[in-house]
Amino acid sequence: MTNVKKLFQGIVEVKKIVEEAKGVKSFYFSIDDFQYEPGHFVMVALPEEAEDKKKRRAYSIATSPTETEKTGLIGITIKLVEGGYFTTKVHDETIVSEGGNLFVAGPFGHGIFNGKEVKTAVFFAAGSGIVPVRSAMKYIYDKMPNTKVILFYSFKTPEEFIYEEDIKEMLKNENFKGFITVTRYDGDDWKGLKGRITKDLILDNITGNEDLFYACGNTSFVKEIEGVLLNDLKIDKSKFKSEAWG
Repeated sequence: MTNVKKLFQGIVEVKKIVEEAKGVKSFYFSIDDFQYEPGHFVMVALPEEAEDKKKRRAYSIATSPTETEKTGLIGITIKLVEGGYFTTKVHDETIVSEGGNLFVAGPFGHGIFNGKEVKTAVFFAAGSGIVPVRSAMKYIYDKMPNTKVILFYSFKTPEEFIYEEDIKEMLKNENFKGFITVTRYDGDDWKGLKGRITKDLILDNITGNEDLFYACGNTSFVKEIEGVLLNDLKIDKSKFKSEAWG
């Protein structure tokens, strides 16, 4: 895939809303001939506020182009931020519900793959940083059967596991391997890993010879991952891509 330049800007109908995890919803809509790549994002606003660019918010596209080809739907995933102006409104069913409208512009940004052949991809995600990773993983799952995936994903508690069913299904593929960990939960009902994504966890499970490394999460998380990859594994910096906030 190559970077897409054709842009859309306008009002879309919300076709479907899915609750992905505690305080996390996906919003699905259709746009004719909307071409995008994993890693691209859109600007979103309430229709009545769209003219004020300060009230537009950027969200990574959560779906894979392979899904959009089949269903015609494009999805974004929005986490409710306490006190957040836009997220509070978009999560309010009296303001945005199925059949309602959103303003969308895009796609923008850089694709994760950029047309390069990838034999092994390593993804790092914290919290809602899984959104563009999910798009990329699903694209590989559907379109790149010989590509191997290694996923490191952390979130605070089990109820904050975004895309749990999707990710568990993809990890059944013999080419997919996942290290899923909770950072603030001690309950015995969680059978996965506990604690942060540490340097030791990374060094024990990748070599640095993989083709692509992508990290998404808050700035401190991404910087920490970048440090391990560049300083400990000595990877070629051109192989590393990231998206960070906060």
